[in-house]
Amino acid sequence: ALSDKDLLYLNRDHSVAQSMDCLQQSLTTFPSSTSVDLIFGRPGQLVSDCLEEVEMLAEMGISHMSLYQLTVERGTKLSKQVVGGHVRLPEEDMMADMYLGAVECLKKTGLARYEVSNFSLPGRECVHNVGYWTGREYLGL
Repeated sequence: ALSDKDLLYLNRDHSVAQSMDCLQQSLTTFPSSTSVDLIFGRPGQLVSDCLEEVEMLAEMGISHMSLYQLTVERGTKLSKQVVGGHVRLPEEDMMADMYLGAVECLKKTGLARYEVSNFSLPGRECVHNVGYWTGREYLGL
């Protein structure tokens, strides 16, 4: 999330400035293998907010992005807020517009979708993700 308010909803203990600093450091050190995870469909998020975040990250030169729709887990503070009507999530149609708009935005910047939630520059697909979906063996520690 590139909104400090949204980071609070997601119970994250860092700021957008800290995230951007870490991302910039990663891009400097690992320019061709920096990946970003972005959660969309956050409370109060608009389609334009989502697409602005996607575009900003893509223009930084990342080679991989995972784009996930927010899942509200039962028993969490956010779940209680949503169930109690204190927090509203975007409507399904709006979330679909966020996702489809992000797919188009990423495509324009060269990040092609290779799985439902994963986008990369050609040849920069996540080896772990591809292995997971193709049934490749792995060692989990």
